[in-house]
Amino acid sequence: MGILKIMGLLCIAIMGLGLGLSLVMPVAATEEATTWELELAGALDDTISNSGFEDCMGCHGASYTDFENNEWEGVPLWYLVGDVDDTVTHGSGAFNDAIAADGYDVKIIAGDGYSSTLDSTYLAENDSYIVACYLNGTPLPELTDDGKPLAPLKLVGPYLSGGQKVGNIARIELDVAVAPPQADLTLIGSETKVYSLDEVKAMPAYTASGGFKKSTGVIVGPYTYTGVNLTYLTDLVGGISPSNSIKLTASDGYSMTYTYDQVMGDITIYSTNEEETDEPLTMVLAYEEDGASIPDEFGGPLRVAFIRSDIPITDGHFWVKYVNKIEIFGSVDEWDLTLTGAITDITDRSTFESCVGCHGVDWTDDSDQNWRGIPLWLLVGVVDDDVNEESKHYFNDAVADQGYNVTVIASDGYSKTFSSAFVKRNNNILLVNELNGIALPETDWPLKFTGSDLANNENVKQVVEIQLNDLPPSSSPPSSTLTATANVNIQMVGISLNRTEIDYGNVRAGLSSENEYVRITNIGSSYVDVTLEADGESETAQNFYEQSLFVNNGLYNPATIIANIATSNSEDVVTQLRVPFDWNEAGTQGATFVFWAEA
Repeated sequence: MGILKIMGLLCIAIMGLGLGLSLVMPVAATEEATTWELELAGALDDTISNSGFEDCMGCHGASYTDFENNEWEGVPLWYLVGDVDDTVTHGSGAFNDAIAADGYDVKIIAGDGYSSTLDSTYLAENDSYIVACYLNGTPLPELTDDGKPLAPLKLVGPYLSGGQKVGNIARIELDVAVAPPQADLTLIGSETKVYSLDEVKAMPAYTASGGFKKSTGVIVGPYTYTGVNLTYLTDLVGGISPSNSIKLTASDGYSMTYTYDQVMGDITIYSTNEEETDEPLTMVLAYEEDGASIPDEFGGPLRVAFIRSDIPITDGHFWVKYVNKIEIFGSVDEWDLTLTGAITDITDRSTFESCVGCHGVDWTDDSDQNWRGIPLWLLVGVVDDDVNEESKHYFNDAVADQGYNVTVIASDGYSKTFSSAFVKRNNNILLVNELNGIALPETDWPLKFTGSDLANNENVKQVVEIQLNDLPPSSSPPSSTLTATANVNIQMVGISLNRTEIDYGNVRAGLSSENEYVRITNIGSSYVDVTLEADGESETAQNFYEQSLFVNNGLYNPATIIANIATSNSEDVVTQLRVPFDWNEAGTQGATFVFWAEA
């Protein structure tokens, strides 16, 4: 399948209320957008919204085809269980294998109270038990063919009996001990101190604005953040100097190490919303965004932000979410990894660490040493075709099947070469940057190529470059550029948007884009119902959006009310592209997204 470049731009239109305006009238909205929540209860309690469940699917999605050839898509049950089985809620260690092996009950409860109970010993890292929200590519219908409640979620899988396949799931309960209260933030330096969230909020605060650029090229924000300066926090446990670095760790296990200069605000700025100032950036641990507490789905309760008066846009991988630990270490040296193939990419230390945080794999060797890094194939996917920046994380299976060579090169020129067939989606050959939880020793630094599928003489130390040779020809996908229109604001009816562009990146057939949020604010003087129209640049583009655009977890429909907002209030709408498996049309897929407001 070809790769599609999808870009949607947002503009505002208004439905008149006898105000003498000559305006285009959209199709009348007749139904509410479907939203739902899933309650999780165990050692911790959590509630997952439909948009949060969608985000989880983006990283951990699984599917099951039943004997009637129906395809169910959702999230393996064990990922949801891992969110509340102990105090580790995200990341590779979220599911507690030890307590699962001891055995506890997992009760799946429907909205009408019907329930089924499973044994935790069967669930450990088992993708065959799926909590599904899609049936044959669309959200679950409200009712089954025989009239029983089905939406929003159903438990499916090949090992379940009829009574265990609970539909209309509203709650999942674990029979495990309730977790003791945990500190929200731990600081480790010359001494260790722990603070609650309320204690962090009582510290001296700094407020300014900023936003960040995601790896897909999408800009998030800018927003106004309030938080505590990182230098104030480190001063509480001995302080930092140019000979120090700090490591921030999130509750999901993600971590990022910052140099002294980065803590002082010396990072790349892509753009500002005002005339740039000489004022340094301030790195804060933020707890408020636009005057409100930061929710979990946006990285709260504590997340990093780089802010100052001219509203800078900086690199997203520096904006660590869910921060719960800050550690002071010795200095860290910067390094680059060169990736050469259909294109060339230079990956720096912080970018690599960010990638490990999202896609990290651990391997323990025969000497009981733990190595952590990322599979080689993920790095190969950055440069295995000439797809542009927004989609460079996709590994091109078709090109790998045609065959090429991958050479791993050390700083002294030593190298080893492997076939693309061996590298293809092999999670047992890794480029690692940590040994037993810390940076590699000088003999291996900055990166080492290792893993269980390699012979001893195939390990490469001090890796600085990866080359792809003998690549077959490839071509670039089409792209599009559109121009946004201005917002409209009249006294009684009006809405404004926090962003005027959504670039979903190149999305392959059968895959989905990341969720993209649009914050809609009612700037009129009465309640408004908001609907959306997608106006494709061509008939092909229109057909594409009508098949692929999802809003608040429902397939795009111009008659669906996607938000109902009181005056001066805001609501976040989640959009996503889910490209059909059989989509093979070429050409520019541009459209203007028009949000309509009706009182």
